[in-house]
Amino acid sequence: MPMLMCGIFLALEQLAAQPDPNSDTSTASLKVVAVNGVQLHYQETGTGPPVVLIHGALDDYREWSPQIRPFSEHYRVVAYSRRYNYPNDNPETADHSAIVEARDLASLLDALKLDRVHLVGDSYGALTALFFSTQHPDRVRSLTLAEPPILKWLPQIPGGQVELDRFMTTMWKPAGEAFRKEQPETALRITLDYLSGKGAYENLPPEARRQLVSDVGNGKR
Repeated sequence: MPMLMCGIFLALEQLAAQPDPNSDTSTASLKVVAVNGVQLHYQETGTGPPVVLIHGALDDYREWSPQIRPFSEHYRVVAYSRRYNYPNDNPETADHSAIVEARDLASLLDALKLDRVHLVGDSYGALTALFFSTQHPDRVRSLTLAEPPILKWLPQIPGGQVELDRFMTTMWKPAGEAFRKEQPETALRITLDYLSGKGAYENLPPEARRQLVSDVGNGKR
């Protein structure tokens, strides 16, 4: 599993990075499957043991563009967009959560006739992968998680409550209020500045901002 293991050490590309010109990320290369009353777009490349890539909250299948080509030389790589992310256009449901997303993942794997897979998840996608793995441990060959938002665990570690309070006060509550006021760019600015430092949103190139806006709907949930 040399290529898969190196994924642990590959830094996830920031939106500010230029896309890999050799990576096929156009919607023309996408397939679509209907599961659980929604449509999921996905990209499938390569042959071999299956690797499923699950993107974060303010992102979509394109997050994995730098990884898809090298991984597909050794694996069957599936990168999909979760139910509320580009280019999906699904109706909102009141019960949305990472548990619902984990059910979508299970149904996607069923539709693709994939039994046991390597799972790689980032942020909210990592939380989705974590829920899926607890529900279907027999279907997971390996699990790689990057920054799953398991905030309820923070108070259980030294200094965790302070960090949780800072997160809620500095990012979660003000970003949520901006979303409720239909001010998505303000919410994105608050979120990016918290995660990557003051001015992070302003320093993004125009294409990166457009990609964030196309996925901003999932940030409301």
